Amino acid sequence: MARTDYQVLADRSGQTVNVTTTGPFPYKVINNETYTYFLPKGTTEIPISVQSNTITTIDDHTNNDTSMSIITLPDGSQGFNDYEKNEHIHTKTTTIYDKTTGRTLFHDPRFTELDITKNSKIDSVSFGTNLTPTGILNGEYPDFGMIDDRTIYIEINGVQQTLKDFTLISSSINGNSISAVYSKDGIEVEKLISTDGVSFKAEFKVKNNSGNNDSQINVSTNYSSKFQSFYSISSNSGVPIGQTASNTEIPDSGTVFELSNGLVDYNFSFLSGGSYVKPNSLTTGDTLLTSLNPIIPSWGSNDFDNGDTLEFGIELNSFNFKKDVYLLTDKETSTIDSVVKTVTTTIKDIDYIPRKLVIQMGANENQHSSIPLFNVRPDELGINNIGLLPPNTPDDSLSKLDKGLEKVTNYRSTYGAIQNRLENAYNFVVNTSENFQAAESRIRDTDMAKEMMNFTKDNILIQAAQIMLAQSNKQPEVVLQLLQ
Repeated sequence: MARTDYQVLADRSGQTVNVTTTGPFPYKVINNETYTYFLPKGTTEIPISVQSNTITTIDDHTNNDTSMSIITLPDGSQGFNDYEKNEHIHTKTTTIYDKTTGRTLFHDPRFTELDITKNSKIDSVSFGTNLTPTGILNGEYPDFGMIDDRTIYIEINGVQQTLKDFTLISSSINGNSISAVYSKDGIEVEKLISTDGVSFKAEFKVKNNSGNNDSQINVSTNYSSKFQSFYSISSNSGVPIGQTASNTEIPDSGTVFELSNGLVDYNFSFLSGGSYVKPNSLTTGDTLLTSLNPIIPSWGSNDFDNGDTLEFGIELNSFNFKKDVYLLTDKETSTIDSVVKTVTTTIKDIDYIPRKLVIQMGANENQHSSIPLFNVRPDELGINNIGLLPPNTPDDSLSKLDKGLEKVTNYRSTYGAIQNRLENAYNFVVNTSENFQAAESRIRDTDMAKEMMNFTKDNILIQAAQIMLAQSNKQPEVVLQLLQ
């Protein structure tokens, strides 16, 4: 609407543009996951099913652009241009959500495929499977224990050290085994850890190449689970648990301990037959095998002569898995079916000359300045019909307030520029007045110091002239007296 209290030069308000767009959008995947779980044997399978849900969302927002600029009319007079563009965007989006769920028994050979963890250092070897699924309860990870060179203690003639302190002579990593040879002070240790896919073996051979006879040697090793798992320990062979068992309490062959958790059962035994010897003692710190409570067997000889060999080892076998591998599908996808967007644009563009206050700025004709008197009533600022309740919206009301503030800011900047011009004119007049007063003072006011100096000079000149005249009159009189 054109302004009623201004002289309107051009009114291009009320231009409205409506744009509606509708179209398909690309398929968008939000989440797509398939988890591998160990679940109890016989768990009921759940067929894959899809649940669909359609959701419609609406987004309303506005964009505003306002500006005020000074224009110069053909006759040289000054006017203003008010430009305002309001854009309302209404977007309606329809999205189809599909949630896919299900549970399927998955025969993964990696679940029962025994393997040793191979690494370049070979000083810490772990027993386990080739599959570590996603969902496992605490303590039920498929790692069946480990042997670390730092916990293999070798005591020779009362001096204890670990296999880690020995020098690694040679090592090899094959598909299903890790072997290494260590040496120190003439004592050589061969280590072979292997799996045939059904059981694990850790074999050790200690040789005396030192040239010394009657040596005393004792070798002990910690067998423990890694930090992720733990196993309850039981013994059908009668070996005491939670204490140290003597050599006579350890069976010559067969299973020594039964280890069990919620995932798997397996047996722990010592290698027997041939040159293998059973431990001198066997210690269990608790009824639960953890990383802090290992099984500690100890082998030794009090008459270890040069050339003698001590062979021993452990075996893990009879693995019984209590769970199967299941694939749990939990997939959520979304498809944007349609987007309808309506853009309504209103443009107001007005050139006008506002009422003004004219101030004389100089001594001559047409030396004046015009101060525009802008209309800042609520209806002119566009804030007379705003609120937070329907049919108004908070966003629309805030937008109108922002536009009103922007107009007031533009007006303030205009008045600021006019104020600067008035202050400059005032300063110029004050400076001119001071210059006129200085000039008048130079014209009207006597310089007393200079006048007194001139007066004194004139008196001196007059007195000097009188004295010279008196002396000149005396000279002829002297001559006449001589002549007489």
